[in-house]
Amino acid sequence: LNPGRLLERKLGAARFVATCTCANADVLRARHPRPDDVHAIYHGLDTQWFSPRPGAASVEAPLVLSVGRLVEKKGFDQLIAACALLKARGTNFRCVIVGEDGSAGPALRAQIEALNVADRVHLYGAVTQDRLREIYQGARAFALPCRVMEDGDRDGFPNVLAEAMAMGVPVVSTPISGIPEMIDDRVHGLLVEGSAASLADALQRLLGDSNLHAHIAQAARERICERFDSRRTTVELRDLFVAQLMQSQLALREITA
Repeated sequence: LNPGRLLERKLGAARFVATCTCANADVLRARHPRPDDVHAIYHGLDTQWFSPRPGAASVEAPLVLSVGRLVEKKGFDQLIAACALLKARGTNFRCVIVGEDGSAGPALRAQIEALNVADRVHLYGAVTQDRLREIYQGARAFALPCRVMEDGDRDGFPNVLAEAMAMGVPVVSTPISGIPEMIDDRVHGLLVEGSAASLADALQRLLGDSNLHAHIAQAARERICERFDSRRTTVELRDLFVAQLMQSQLALREITA
């Protein structure tokens, strides 16, 4: 998907390059004639707006939440298969997948019916950011088993993972792209290889172990505030632009001197 080495030509023509994960930066530096001109700056979010909101314990079954457009790289089929395993084990839970319909939508709906988990798994559709924050507040765990597609398509670091972590919702995901840069396994979340069985095991641990849940929830919140707070990342991006502008001004002065 890079006809005529278009990516390399764009990289070479740009004064500098900013990307959102160190994993992306490593790939781009390998293709760039000036590797030092590639900079990794994480996306930011408002960690005050996305913050835990303690409330009364829900009388409903614990909510396993996932968020994203219904496309194959999100791994929602693995999540649905994991839910079928949890149901077979007698685990008390419900699962909601929030996001607009996409190419995987029809297959996911058919899978829910085929595995007889329509009573546990619900495709919610797209919602506003305000409504999404309310849903985060009611979640016990967040799952996003991202995968790398055959054509190389993948997520870098999904913002919804950062949002859930900032809200104090422990996450289960996969160690691809930039995700391990944010999540140390069993510290800031649980990382699994992506199979339905490993995903079900991790979710069952979070749902059943209150001490593990509390430890990961706190550590995840601290990690996002440390690396993903928009007050920090926006300043980093501003400083990058300012440094480039100063270099341009110095070069112009040398030319006109």
